[in-house]
Amino acid sequence: MKRCYFGALAVLFGCCLGAAAHAGQVTGRIVYLNGSMIVIDTRDGRLNVDATAAQRNDLSVVLYMREPVIVSGSFANGILHASSVGRAKPQPELWLPDILSR
Repeated sequence: MKRCYFGALAVLFGCCLGAAAHAGQVTGRIVYLNGSMIVIDTRDGRLNVDATAAQRNDLSVVLYMREPVIVSGSFANGILHASSVGRAKPQPELWLPDILSR
């Protein structure tokens, strides 16, 4: 079993994403939180995220409002289904570039 590490290397090597047709990694601040459903404010707008799988597999940090996170996962029906959720730097200028394929 591959061990998943957060960040750009996880996306480049696909260890967290599996064989998803539409994969992505985005960074943003949590602006809405309801259980494992979150909305993050990214550089390009708001994005709906379902963190259920990441939480179930212990690949998610504890989610707090207004906290910056980096999310990796796959898209389906306009929602990013997170395979991992990690902490991001507080300054947006230090965030990694988003990799977004819808």
